[in-house]
Amino acid sequence: MAIATGQMQTLSFKVESTFGTSAGGDFALIEHNSNSLALTINMLEEATLRGTREVNELIHGTHAVGGDITCNLSNQTAHEQLIQAALHDTSATSSTQFSIDGSRQSFSFAREYTDMGSTDDNQLFLGCEINTCAISIPADGFVTVTYGVIGSTMTSHDASQDGSATAVTAGSVPYRGQDATIIIENTGGSSTTGQTIITQFDLSIENGLENNYVVGNNKSVEGAIGKARVTGSFTCHFTTGDFVARFLNATDTRIKVILGSGTSGMSFELPRCRFTNTATEVGGEGMVECSVDFTALQSSDGATSCITYDSNLGD
Repeated sequence: MAIATGQMQTLSFKVESTFGTSAGGDFALIEHNSNSLALTINMLEEATLRGTREVNELIHGTHAVGGDITCNLSNQTAHEQLIQAALHDTSATSSTQFSIDGSRQSFSFAREYTDMGSTDDNQLFLGCEINTCAISIPADGFVTVTYGVIGSTMTSHDASQDGSATAVTAGSVPYRGQDATIIIENTGGSSTTGQTIITQFDLSIENGLENNYVVGNNKSVEGAIGKARVTGSFTCHFTTGDFVARFLNATDTRIKVILGSGTSGMSFELPRCRFTNTATEVGGEGMVECSVDFTALQSSDGATSCITYDSNLGD
């Protein structure tokens, strides 16, 4: 009896033409460290009184898909497409800069257990959208990205569902902490000099997507979408009171994160942020660190998005 192993599992995806209907054709593989995509079915228990204390029946109710996909971030086309989907910006494919918008995309995700060779070893998740996107930059190690997925339903199959899946780009090395430049300055600035005291940086995009159900269908239809909230945090060596002062004075602050350079680089620019918390705790001997939480805001005149993602720094 074959037992599925993680290293032999593949995950691929493709944009759907119709929400909740298999995209069909050739999907694109995505290299990842882990995924937790799963179908949940609401179980309905009858409340009928039968003169017994035992549960007599459970009936399937509504379907929902949820889970995370965690990857080492690189300049793979798959990441460009999924980050773009998290921003809900489906600008022309010739554009490399994307911001918060309201254009939605749904995906089919195909998960295949290639070492099982049995029935129902191919799972197809339908009507999936990118609800959250979280990027983590350590001082040492790979930069990771986690996509939070919300979806409609899942089906299982004997045969592969991803067609002739497009392979990942060879030689694309994941970004490391040492490849990052993090700029923090007053809003309106244009510095290219990065901070030298950051020890950890995290950025999160949340869309507030929810499943939506209608009478006559146990699968979720395209649901409501909330405001896009871009938040983050970082820790740094406590060498100056500047960051604490920015918090106390509600100073509008520009944050720009640059990963790599040239055509293989990408960046995230947040032109107007407010620090929402700072803490400088002393735990004993050694260096004191300052932790900072922040929220990105649209420009005061509403003309500039709270975040701009540039997928190609060579343009």
